Amino acid sequence: MKIKGYQISEILLQSDEMIIARAVQESLDRTVFLKILPQLPAAGELRHQFEQEARLLARLNHPNIVTIHEFNADHDPAYLVLEYFAGRNLAEYLVEKSSLTAEQLFSILRQAVTGCAKAHSAGILHRDIKPANLLIDDAGQVKLTDFGLATLMDSSQRRVAGTAGYLAPELALGEVPTQLTDIYALGMTVYTLAAGENPLSGKNLNEALNLAINSKPRDLSELRTDLPDELVKLVSRMIQKNPHVRISSCDKILEVLTEFKAFAPVKSEPQRGPIAFQKPDHRKPGETPAELLNVPSRKDWVLGLAFFGLLVFAIYSWSVSKRPDFVEPYVKYIPDTTARADTTHQITSIPMPMVDEDTLHQVGQIPEEIGKNFVMTLPAPQTPPAGSDIIGDPPRLKFGSLVVAAIPWANIVVDSTPQGMTPIAGKLNFSVGKHTVHFMHTDYPEISREVVIQDGKTDSLLLNWYKELGFLSIDVYPWADVYVNSNRVDVTPLKKPIALQPGEYQLLLKNPNYSPWNRFVTVTAGDTQRITVRLLNSNTP
Repeated sequence: MKIKGYQISEILLQSDEMIIARAVQESLDRTVFLKILPQLPAAGELRHQFEQEARLLARLNHPNIVTIHEFNADHDPAYLVLEYFAGRNLAEYLVEKSSLTAEQLFSILRQAVTGCAKAHSAGILHRDIKPANLLIDDAGQVKLTDFGLATLMDSSQRRVAGTAGYLAPELALGEVPTQLTDIYALGMTVYTLAAGENPLSGKNLNEALNLAINSKPRDLSELRTDLPDELVKLVSRMIQKNPHVRISSCDKILEVLTEFKAFAPVKSEPQRGPIAFQKPDHRKPGETPAELLNVPSRKDWVLGLAFFGLLVFAIYSWSVSKRPDFVEPYVKYIPDTTARADTTHQITSIPMPMVDEDTLHQVGQIPEEIGKNFVMTLPAPQTPPAGSDIIGDPPRLKFGSLVVAAIPWANIVVDSTPQGMTPIAGKLNFSVGKHTVHFMHTDYPEISREVVIQDGKTDSLLLNWYKELGFLSIDVYPWADVYVNSNRVDVTPLKKPIALQPGEYQLLLKNPNYSPWNRFVTVTAGDTQRITVRLLNSNTP
């Protein structure tokens, strides 16, 4: 493979959809990364994502974001030229280092948030922040990369996109992405780097999304005794499940970081490179910025009256747990623009109507578990008090459960979101209110049912295709193409009866050597109508 003007020195990653290579740009004699699409269709989702990534990256010029040098969609193959950064992604870094110090976590968070704030100020949402999409070099500089799923803030895109374990609940559940969803992913990234694992990754996609919605990660203070209380509380604010009580912006996070007393940056511009830290001698254990003290904690608080007013001190009961291995679920592989080995995998939603299971596996080598994903829509959260940016425990969201079954089987889609193919193990959880359940089958027309989910209650829904539909069994001599309402549906001899919704249909049988047969037939639910036809020769009067 040749790209004019570039000498490829090493193929770092290769798949059917993407090639990542290290190359030398001959005109400037500099090393770059090439992101190459071997086959770029004239239209389609892959082309749109590729071009959008280039356009959005071109808006950003920041030391904490990988820079784009060139984009050529007219070349065969199409390619992106990206800044070469001699580092590795944080997923690899975590495996190599086993654990990250509090100073390293602070530096990574500060730089990542600074880069993300730049993207947000340009109206861009990343949508896939995770350790594998953050690069770090030996000097400690961090860069945000892989804008393949990025979108504009004013987009009404509701498709699920991201990585299991880092997907904000409201985004995984079909809500429009916002800067708050990026903040959640940043928070879960730092949590993962601190804890050594992502507690919401799950064994499969279904479990991961259930955990994102229903499970609260353990407080970092229970896992790491060395982390300052102010850092623990900030991460907790970033990963609140209710977006309306999550910390409001990356700029706000940076404001809070400047108040941290546990770290004193030596360099004046820490976002441009490594950060050195020193511990101020005057800091008292547990002392935090005043703003963070407003965040409710599980710890017991002791209040004492001091000379200048009321001071608050945190009394901690610490426990240490062994760092588990860093593992994330296999969902769907999409190559990383970093040209490094990626240990995580992405979720991208499939446009409706839902395709059959075989097609799903062809699209992205998706494992069986992806058919059993759990997705729902959040109810509108309560608006926080005016002027408040303080996080408390989010209000309890109201959910109910639904057990769905179908005879013989069905692909289940609820409110445009696929839930998998029956039999579905266990219950599906949804927010209270009306939901539309779509039953889909490769051989039968789609059937939809409305359900009303009640708080804390479990309902059931069973669909029997054989009782809901009517069937036409057609025998034709010698043979014929079968048309229903002008649509060709089969050819005789039929392998199985034609399934139709109850009602009246125009049935047309055509053979080029015979006169057509045309009748109106009535289809009744649960009944099989048998039709036998002997076609007449076209020359017969």
